[in-house]
Amino acid sequence: MNECQSGSHDCHSSAACFNIPGSFQCVCKAGHTGDGRNCSDVNECQSGSHDCHSSASCFNSPGSFQCVCKAGHTGDGRNCSDVNECQSGSHDCHSSASCFNSPGSFQCVCKAGHTGDGKNCTGN
Repeated sequence: MNECQSGSHDCHSSAACFNIPGSFQCVCKAGHTGDGRNCSDVNECQSGSHDCHSSASCFNSPGSFQCVCKAGHTGDGRNCSDVNECQSGSHDCHSSASCFNSPGSFQCVCKAGHTGDGKNCTGN
């Protein structure tokens, strides 16, 4: 009798059923842990078993996880690189300010003879 095909097994919904002579075996699927009859999700983000880039955030999902590059970075989450807002023009520095790129961000500094926060500059 093949309990896996007939559905007469008691494997967890997150386990695979394998027919063996005279019986069956339950094995938790990837991203899950347990004895096959009881399986629970492995939180790769908390356990550190993910492969997200250091400039990415890890988000757990049932049986898996997702990596998303943090703000100011671009990539697939496993490989992230800094976005140079100063070169791309995606900064909001005032026209009388200089833009300085930094990892994941940028800074605006009013040019000589001007005062302000870099996003708003006034001449002296």
